[in-house]
Amino acid sequence: MMLLEDPSIIVDLRTNNGFCGSKFDIFWNELDGYFNEHNNTVVNKHQTDTVLYIPYAISIRELQDRIITRLNTKY
Repeated sequence: MMLLEDPSIIVDLRTNNGFCGSKFDIFWNELDGYFNEHNNTVVNKHQTDTVLYIPYAISIRELQDRIITRLNTKY
């Protein structure tokens, strides 16, 4: 099944048990919103390479702390 690379044949078996999401959905949604807010940020206007690196956070821990801080201000 995996060799066919057809995502329509993959089934999420969690739905059989009435899966209603996870407790981390709020975090992932906020993380998605955080990245979508910063999608037009440019670090260097004179970038000549095809790859642009934008430091939203220095580490995963810092990114996690930023998202948790945003969630604490909302809720």
